[in-house]
Amino acid sequence: MTPEDEDAAVADQVRAAVTELYAVPAGEFVTRRTALVKAARADRQKDAAQQIGALRKPSVAAWAVNQVVRQRPAVLAHLADVGVRLRHAQSALDASGIAGLRAERDAVLTELVAAAAEVSSAAGQTLTPAVEAEVRDTGIAALADEAAAEVVASGGLTRALHYSGFGEVDIADAVARTSTGVVLTRIEGGGDVGEERPPERGEDAEDIAPEQEPAPEPEPTPEPEPPPAPEPDPAEELRADLDRAERAQGRADKEVAVCTSRLDQARSRSEATRARIEKLRADLAAAEAADEEALGEVTTAMQARKEAVAAQAAASEEVARLRSALDQLT
Repeated sequence: MTPEDEDAAVADQVRAAVTELYAVPAGEFVTRRTALVKAARADRQKDAAQQIGALRKPSVAAWAVNQVVRQRPAVLAHLADVGVRLRHAQSALDASGIAGLRAERDAVLTELVAAAAEVSSAAGQTLTPAVEAEVRDTGIAALADEAAAEVVASGGLTRALHYSGFGEVDIADAVARTSTGVVLTRIEGGGDVGEERPPERGEDAEDIAPEQEPAPEPEPTPEPEPPPAPEPDPAEELRADLDRAERAQGRADKEVAVCTSRLDQARSRSEATRARIEKLRADLAAAEAADEEALGEVTTAMQARKEAVAAQAAASEEVARLRSALDQLT
């Protein structure tokens, strides 16, 4: 077997391990990885054993997204479609196009979080609000950045992704890779990155045919088997999980602080508004009382005027009667 064939065999074995490992329930990852490492060593695949042993256990959010990739391909396809159109609108500085995609963007993110919760629940894993927020953040990153979208589609995500609002998404150590740095991407139709392909239409087979191999050389004397690589350290796994959890807690603490500040400001505005309302109500009550008093005075004045008019009429009649009597005497 040539070195190239050996490298291809190692890549195939690691790829198969990634496909299997990132599909198992989160709690079974370490146990299954250890079994695959032992199997590779038993087959004398030292490089494969080392690379499989180095595969990182995914965070809960990353594991949930990986399950959506495998079990809900329609959700992933919708996310990819919206992402392509959104990135195109952003690169073209198409403000109306971006605004027109806002509702669909929000809908596909809600769809992603719901799908992650459903597949996790089916596997006996309940997602906390903090984990669901990380799933949503990962979807936002996939919408904003093409490289992040490819990492999400790989099905080998190891941690949640975050988009700061500008620039590229940090995907370092966020996805399972080979020792050469190749992302083991799942491609619709079953192919993987790095696989050989048949000649395309219009392409001569001889153009891509491999050169004829020379006659095999005698097999060299095998070197002594090196000592086996150390087993994955569970404590190291826990430290990595703790580090990710502490970073998530830090982000949550900052978000709580921001929300608390906003709540305090809103309460202050509410108290000021209520105080103003109470003052206006007191002013209104005073005005209504003054109005009631004024209406009483109007009623009294009207009655007095009515009586005065009646007295005026009676006095006029008396004056007229007396003048008439006086005229008759004279």
